[in-house]
Amino acid sequence: MSAALQFAPAESVAAEPVDLAKPVPDLALEGIRKQFGDHVALHGLDLEVARGEFVAVIGPSGCGKTTLLRIVAGLETPDSGLIRVAGKYVADQPVHKRGVRLVWQNYALFPHLNVRKNIEFGLTLQKYDRKTVNAKVEQVAELVDISSMLSRQTTELSGGQKQRVAIARALATDPEILLLDEPLSALDAHLRIRVQGELKRLQRRLGISFVYVTHNQSEAFSMADRIVVMNQGRAEQIGTPQEIFQSPKTRFVAQFVGMNNLIDATVLTAQPGFITATSGCGQLSARIPPGEPTPQPGAAITLVVQAAKIRRVRAPDRQENRISATLRDREFVGSQVIYYLDAPDGSEIRVVVQEPFGNLEAPIGAALDLYWDFDDLVVLPREATP
Repeated sequence: MSAALQFAPAESVAAEPVDLAKPVPDLALEGIRKQFGDHVALHGLDLEVARGEFVAVIGPSGCGKTTLLRIVAGLETPDSGLIRVAGKYVADQPVHKRGVRLVWQNYALFPHLNVRKNIEFGLTLQKYDRKTVNAKVEQVAELVDISSMLSRQTTELSGGQKQRVAIARALATDPEILLLDEPLSALDAHLRIRVQGELKRLQRRLGISFVYVTHNQSEAFSMADRIVVMNQGRAEQIGTPQEIFQSPKTRFVAQFVGMNNLIDATVLTAQPGFITATSGCGQLSARIPPGEPTPQPGAAITLVVQAAKIRRVRAPDRQENRISATLRDREFVGSQVIYYLDAPDGSEIRVVVQEPFGNLEAPIGAALDLYWDFDDLVVLPREATP
């Protein structure tokens, strides 16, 4: 092992105190860093995955998602950092002894082997006897509902069936953690939705941890217990789907997740838990959640409001903001309609509704009043735009 690597030596691992009151996570990453030439793929990433947790990793292309999976799987060596699986350091362990298995985007099945032989492959590396191998194959085939396909060639299977075989092959070796790299990307939209549900139910039934990389935000939000939003090799935010969606912590997360409007503003007045601010859209008010600092007058901030929380109709019983904007365009997307409006300063405001806006189709160029509650604004410190 290279002297540049900073993995803990065996003796320090053995001497490390163990907190018996704290559950041991299935996966613990500490300060994982990886650089390829001049490009830093991961900047000291920290992450814990609890037993039986489904963690989804999302982010734009090149943000380090797949590099992270490959490092956990043992296919890449980090430049520094610690990796523990079920409490044990695995940096010096070969791929097949780490207790993790990777399901590839293209499934990586062997076309010259039938389904049974594909599932058996990982078991043969561990030199199980034939009786044990047969029993494990039958068990995982039943789990993923492919028992009737064991004698078929993989070239005869549909995309969804191939994905089940790939998962069965990974599960056959009893991994602590299953790593999945865009496993549904090759499926059509209708099948993808059905397989999402099957995969989540399988994970709950097995009780093992999944780390799931995807570009598809709807997959991540519908399946995961927690989500890691990555950007340029860093974890911008880690939280539950509700926390990520409702309370973005950085400008990047607010822009990347869902459909949000970002309004740059300056604080005018502040009292504990409440501010007013001036912006190109006019004067706006926002409540600050308990436990979060209240920005002071003069502070540069960014206000975030979800496109789906903006109304055209005033609610007299609510404390709400009001701005005026000009309707520029509309877009019908299935059951939703997206409205694009220009604020007084020329910035774009987007509104998403499940039916025609306020049950009234306003003409393009119409001046409209828009409303949203004080509580619907998320307040972030102003960041320099990239």
